[in-house]
Amino acid sequence: MDKHSTANKATYVLGIMVLGALLFFSIRFWKERTLMTDMAYHTFVIAQTGDFAIQNHRFGAAITQAFPLVAFKLGLPLKTAMQLYSSSFYIWYLVVFAIVVWGLKNWRMGIVLLSFLTLLVSYSFFWAQSEYPQGMVFLILFLSALLYPAGSAAWKFILLPVLLVTTVFCHPLIILSLIFGVSYFFLNKEIALPKFIAILSLAVLVLICKSLFLKTGNYEAGKMGGVKNFITLFPHYFTTKSWVFFFRQLVGDYAGYFWVTLLVAGYYLKNRFYVKLVWVVGFSIAYLLLVNVSFPDLEKNTYLQNLHLPLGFMIALPLVYEILPKAKLQLWVAAIVLLFAFRLGMIWQSHTFYTGRIAAIENLLEKSKAQPTNKFWVEDNVLKPEIFGETWAFSYETLLLSSIPSPDSTRTIEVQSVVEQYAFLLESDFVFINRYHGWDGNTLPPRYFNLKHSKYQKLQL
Repeated sequence: MDKHSTANKATYVLGIMVLGALLFFSIRFWKERTLMTDMAYHTFVIAQTGDFAIQNHRFGAAITQAFPLVAFKLGLPLKTAMQLYSSSFYIWYLVVFAIVVWGLKNWRMGIVLLSFLTLLVSYSFFWAQSEYPQGMVFLILFLSALLYPAGSAAWKFILLPVLLVTTVFCHPLIILSLIFGVSYFFLNKEIALPKFIAILSLAVLVLICKSLFLKTGNYEAGKMGGVKNFITLFPHYFTTKSWVFFFRQLVGDYAGYFWVTLLVAGYYLKNRFYVKLVWVVGFSIAYLLLVNVSFPDLEKNTYLQNLHLPLGFMIALPLVYEILPKAKLQLWVAAIVLLFAFRLGMIWQSHTFYTGRIAAIENLLEKSKAQPTNKFWVEDNVLKPEIFGETWAFSYETLLLSSIPSPDSTRTIEVQSVVEQYAFLLESDFVFINRYHGWDGNTLPPRYFNLKHSKYQKLQL
């Protein structure tokens, strides 16, 4: 049996182990993941509208949202729909892994996928709905199809544009990872110049058309506004909280990434591959600079780590395509197994805050049982960030969590300032209030939620 076939088999086993563990984690921590800000909002909207909860035209999320949508269409219990939503990401990633390794026979990109899903992931595992990592998985699938040797196959001319458009639409920053990946394979002489130019031209054209003809929300526009910090923070770019956090993580949560980066840099220096060294390490630093300067005040934050995740993809490409093939199979398999085991352990360990957060919400809901209404507000300082994290979706989180046993147990809790902001809606006693929206109680599906005709009352603690 040749080395390539053995590497394929080893990758199959690695994929089953790693993705199997991540799938188990997603089922084990389904509450922690689905009752977390955006995902709680998406779950509610899917249940309430009977349709996808696509935002900012990031339609790649439809694949994972299809799981809870079908569950609600079939009238399955709320708990089942939420469990399916939590696990849908790794079910889909298992499918992608199988396509890449078995269908496209590319064990290298299979390990790149596994590296991306673990190398810098810990507490971002619990902010599951983000379209950015979903788009990165589409990018890995796109590159795998692009590298498939059947260059004249008709399916490539259909599939590649679809994957490229989907990838670009998933997140505005993903164009940077696309540029990096395509350029890397061009430097590695695996993509010819005409194809390289055509891909990047099409990607830029798609991004321009999206910006010109499709309106994005204030959220996306606001996030991109952080680029102005390159002017306001000059020249103190590397002293922000986000950079201090990143440097500390290099000897902690990001230690695996740090050592892999040193290995790649050392390999390039030893072999005098200076162009590749500048491209891989320089691009990674430039990307980090963009992220950390755009969000200077973020520290241990799911959003910040979510933006760091593409670094795992960038460093995995040279590791897998240039270093591993030159090492003894048994040696690199053992090293990769140890690395993935370490990363899975870090993901598991990070659940403590999120499990404690669910327990704190359950405690609030338990205190509300004795009161005659099921709509409450608490003073703003009750929901402490160190316990509850972000609270903009707290009314959705409490509505979903309380309704899991039965619609008759439905309760919702919002903060005082939000309830006062929507005081004009309270003339109706049948309204569900959130920080950014007011929902008519009649539109809520009675199979899952049963709001009473009553006013919002202060929760007595």
